[in-house]
Amino acid sequence: MITLILTTSLAVPLGIISAAKQYSIQDRLLTVFAFLGISVPGFFVALVVVKIFAIDMSIFPISGMSTVGYDLTGFDKFIDITKHMILPVLSMTLVEVGSLLRYTRSAMLDVINQAYIRTARAKGISEKMIIYKHAFRNALIPVITLINMSLGYIFAGTILIETIFVWPGMGTLFYQAISNRDYPLVMACAMILSSCILIANLISDIVYCFIDPRVRIK
Repeated sequence: MITLILTTSLAVPLGIISAAKQYSIQDRLLTVFAFLGISVPGFFVALVVVKIFAIDMSIFPISGMSTVGYDLTGFDKFIDITKHMILPVLSMTLVEVGSLLRYTRSAMLDVINQAYIRTARAKGISEKMIIYKHAFRNALIPVITLINMSLGYIFAGTILIETIFVWPGMGTLFYQAISNRDYPLVMACAMILSSCILIANLISDIVYCFIDPRVRIK
């Protein structure tokens, strides 16, 4: 969930900036970053992040959920868990932000090039108002759909990322169940992940009604 929030918070504004400044230097740099995020596999990103921030710079711990040998409590334990969480979350965010950024840019460009946007510009409405009030709201439908679809990819990437960082989460549990051929546990993990995706589908359908007035619950 943290990865999804960070990915959306980064990719959507960057996609809007990339579309609003089409063919500019910012747009080209963000496009290169998006293609790198789409092309590079998640486990490679995780290994690079470990090499840079954990081994070379020694800023964050390499693996685990807490520091071994320390019996921390309260706020100190929270800080320790947060430090161990940063690299896995950073790795998954870097992998997912590229595709969402690219699709947000495409959705915004489709809307910006429509006739009613040109009419709004002809009326003298400010560019900021056109981009964020008119164009962005109409481009949200495909973006929300993609965010909902990316939830499944995040769950799939969690299995590899958590295994690399030895994070005791659902992904590691799923991987251990597959390795040990624990079929009941595999089915339980799959059912939980499938339920989360179905709930996300329901939430996205409800959000459609608030974004697009043409959509109504009947």
